[in-house]
Amino acid sequence: MKLLLCGGGCGEQTVEANKVFNSVIDHEKPLLYIPLAMDEADHPYDDCLEWIKGELADVEFPYIEMVRAYEELSDKDFMAYCGIFIGGGNTFSLLKGLKDSGAFSKLGEYIRNNGIVFGGSAGAIIFGKDILTAMAMDPNDVGLEDTAGFDVLGGKSIFAHYESGWSAEEKTRYTQFIKEYSKTHEAVIAIPEEDTVFIDGDKVQVIGDRPYYIYENGQVTEFSGPVKRTKAVKYFADHLHCSQSVLAAYAEECGISEKQAFRLGSCFGSGMRKGDVCGACTGALMVLGLMFGEDHDGDPDERLRSNRINDMMLDRFKQVNGTYICNELLGCDITTPEGVQYARENGLFRDFCPKMVASAVDILESIIKEMK
Repeated sequence: MKLLLCGGGCGEQTVEANKVFNSVIDHEKPLLYIPLAMDEADHPYDDCLEWIKGELADVEFPYIEMVRAYEELSDKDFMAYCGIFIGGGNTFSLLKGLKDSGAFSKLGEYIRNNGIVFGGSAGAIIFGKDILTAMAMDPNDVGLEDTAGFDVLGGKSIFAHYESGWSAEEKTRYTQFIKEYSKTHEAVIAIPEEDTVFIDGDKVQVIGDRPYYIYENGQVTEFSGPVKRTKAVKYFADHLHCSQSVLAAYAEECGISEKQAFRLGSCFGSGMRKGDVCGACTGALMVLGLMFGEDHDGDPDERLRSNRINDMMLDRFKQVNGTYICNELLGCDITTPEGVQYARENGLFRDFCPKMVASAVDILESIIKEMK
């Protein structure tokens, strides 16, 4: 399955998520749009169709096919579409319509067969373990009793629109609701509008530039990985080396300026220009050294700690990506003109290297949390 579960954002908030969506779909097939969580009396579906056309203007597919009733879904061959977009609205109404029409089980079979779905707000919440998290914002006017969702997040439920334009009173009310809910129910992943959870098979990644939060047993944990990942990938898109991009994303935490990070990481890109250790890994190692490395003050434990975090970073990167050697990752020798030409012609620097920057940041984040 490939699922993009958005916290409810639109426009600039979902640009990066739309890019990922565009990268995984079949561009020859149309998109199926389900706006049924909206009440058509308040939000005419023709207006919804114009909205989604604008939202996905940069996503490549021939046209959008929209349904106006849940019963229409029973006649649809979901595999005939590049993907399915499920829009926001009332979560209880959406889930009830899907279950009463039989579309819920059909959609479940579709995602189990590597189907592609982009869900926003209510369209995302239904993929958690339970949609009772929506009670804080959505009334259950339809009398839905079976509130179980698709449960694709390892037993966690979803809270959308987290801290998005909240007043002080709303922040107190909603965060207290989630805390109490997580004490007596399952854990909850709270997603701001700027973030999208991307599930690709058994891999889960958060796309966006805001921290997300996990509430469990009344306790909350902040995860800032998406912010750092997005920042590092943007640096790389601005033609900085992979080593510079990762280090600069953590400049503040490392006690150096952005300019100093650029200079320090400038000689480590492209595997130190020898196709050796990936610069994204080198940048991550510099971050770990600045945050937890040896001060040479006579403490033998510091040397052992430095050695351990070095091994953790490289071993985990190799486990995830197969190797940490630049030439092996790219499948060509970039110390030769032929190798550089191959990488450019196949879009490796443009498409593959940003993924390695993102992967290095994800692994770096996990190590930082362990060390703290």
